[in-house]
Amino acid sequence: MKTVSLEEFMPTRTPSVNPAKHPDEVFELWSIPAFDDGRPEILAGAEIGSSKKCVEPGDVLLSRIVPHIRRAWIVEPSTDSRQIASGEWMIFRGTDFDANYLRHVLISDPFHAQFMQTVAGVGGSLLRARPESVKAIKIPLPPLEEQKRIAGILDQADALRRLRARALDKLKTLGQAIFYEMFGDELQSGNRLKLADLIEVRSSLDDPKLPENASLPHVGPEHISSGSGIVDWVRVRTCAEDGVTSGKYVFQKGDVLFSKIRPYLNKVAMGDRKGMCSADMYALHVLNESISSRFLHFILGSRDFLSYADTVSNRANIPKMNRTQLLAYTTPVPTLAAQQEFEATMAKLDIQANLIRNAKDISDQLFGSLQAKAFSGRLASER
Repeated sequence: MKTVSLEEFMPTRTPSVNPAKHPDEVFELWSIPAFDDGRPEILAGAEIGSSKKCVEPGDVLLSRIVPHIRRAWIVEPSTDSRQIASGEWMIFRGTDFDANYLRHVLISDPFHAQFMQTVAGVGGSLLRARPESVKAIKIPLPPLEEQKRIAGILDQADALRRLRARALDKLKTLGQAIFYEMFGDELQSGNRLKLADLIEVRSSLDDPKLPENASLPHVGPEHISSGSGIVDWVRVRTCAEDGVTSGKYVFQKGDVLFSKIRPYLNKVAMGDRKGMCSADMYALHVLNESISSRFLHFILGSRDFLSYADTVSNRANIPKMNRTQLLAYTTPVPTLAAQQEFEATMAKLDIQANLIRNAKDISDQLFGSLQAKAFSGRLASER
């Protein structure tokens, strides 16, 4: 199969605009947070802080910041607003590729492995891919019609994955409704305790290169779906596979995993096995039976907590919640009997969730297999 360097699709010059000079104009902003929310922001120039790149429909955007999170986005046809994008996006433009095909390439395992080799920075949210190095990456480029055919097949497989993910989200929504039905009044009451009195943050660093740790799963915010609390274990790799060298925090089965980066994304999950956290996460352990891990999980996903997190998180660069802010949050503590009743109800939902999750895992494996075949030319040869 023909291969080309990404440099061929990266414009040498991209016009920019300073929205602050057009305070009353409405812009369509394709930012990193907007990607996480699933749609571009519609903002007046006065609300946008710095100069942005001008983009156009059909451009494919690849995030260079926090590169282990796979973010690739196609700029869709606009309304009447000018379309602009954050400088953290690398832009791909041209007529020789199908935008949807390129998006699939940029989130595929083979490309991601090469992409991570271009990364520089200290770690966590400071990591960035280097565009000059990304230019040299070669990708498979079959004829345009074949690109569209491959993208169509991958879209269908991806749709199946998303359908099952949505089913899991609905179960999570049902769980949240039960939570508010049982404990909503207590969330409004004044009888509350600080999390500092109820939980601890795992804080002892462990060496991921040790034999007993190298095989542990390495979980980051990118592995947790927003709002649903689902860990995409199929995409989680071991510390050895991720090449982790610096100290990480070991979490135990039953701990609650909380993403401190952009807490408004509501990435909170139950750890159902032992593993290691990335530097962007906290592993939380309940100190006594006055509060259960499951109750803690739902409290950290509650509207009350999200409102608190939005108020206190540092917004100087990327919103982040520090340990002191987290532990200062006050929560109601229902009776142990009420929490046990809630746990029993959630256990029934878990049975259904596990059935759907197993089906989703199969869909994820199918999608990965199709990706591997598509970008090695085998999908074409099997027609």
